[in-house]
Amino acid sequence: MATAFDFRDLSQNLSATQAIAVTMRVALEHHERGELHQAAHLYREVLGVDAAHADASYLLALIAIAENRQPAAVQLLRTAVRNRPRAANMHRTLAELLMRMGRTAAALHCYWRILSLEPHNPIAFVDVGDVLTKIKADGGNDDAAASSYRRALNIDADCARAHLGLGHIHRRAGAVGGIRI
Repeated sequence: MATAFDFRDLSQNLSATQAIAVTMRVALEHHERGELHQAAHLYREVLGVDAAHADASYLLALIAIAENRQPAAVQLLRTAVRNRPRAANMHRTLAELLMRMGRTAAALHCYWRILSLEPHNPIAFVDVGDVLTKIKADGGNDDAAASSYRRALNIDADCARAHLGLGHIHRRAGAVGGIRI
């Protein structure tokens, strides 16, 4: 029978930084095996010692998403991006969750942040274009979306998602290949 991992015992023998590193490694092992309850417990232990630990917040948010606890996941992701503002992957996860929740304006803000971090990432431009076409009824517009898709294509001319998005805009406008239909 395996013994339970005890953060308090570990922290008596190691520095806080070392104890956190070992705890995160064990938590990740649980997480990868699908033992989400155990992983979540350890992430919370880490956050109890270091409330600004971005990785623990982020990984706990992923568990909350898997458990369909979206409001908790949003809070944890906001904490993660506040504590690691240059982590585009954390912003992307938050943006995708906000989109699933129908909070498109908040998602768009996250996608703009990703663009500021990764200005040469064509997918970031595609994501902005997708959101702009989705929120058209709320003040978005196809012209801004098309511009975003074109910027993606300027970076990667073979970006299929950008071609698809631009094609949808042209179809809605009644033009295909520059020819009005």
